[in-house]
Amino acid sequence: MPLTFKPMPRAIISGAAAIVLLLIGESLPGAAAQEQLETEPPAAFGTINSVDVSRRTINLSHEPMPDINWPPMLMEFEANPNVDLSQLRPGTRVHFSLTRDKNGTWIIDEITPIPEARRIR
Repeated sequence: MPLTFKPMPRAIISGAAAIVLLLIGESLPGAAAQEQLETEPPAAFGTINSVDVSRRTINLSHEPMPDINWPPMLMEFEANPNVDLSQLRPGTRVHFSLTRDKNGTWIIDEITPIPEARRIR
């Protein structure tokens, strides 16, 4: 007798996907679960105030970050080890994105200087 394939009803597939998402969320601590399910990392434009290569920190003034409910601020961020700090200078306008480190702290994951000719503001 040949085997026949019977597709699962849509509600069961959707329910199974929901269970998987719940299990993933249960295994991640608090805000990390929410971040894991988001598609785009928080990002903004800003201006570099200072760079400390030895501490791997960037102090910048950034525009609002609505994805994480932050108003414009002056902040110091640690940079991910893959971020090249050698070309960053005070006064440089940048676009940057954040990720959380293992302690849940927001750190700069990517940062791109905006060339003077491309600046809109």
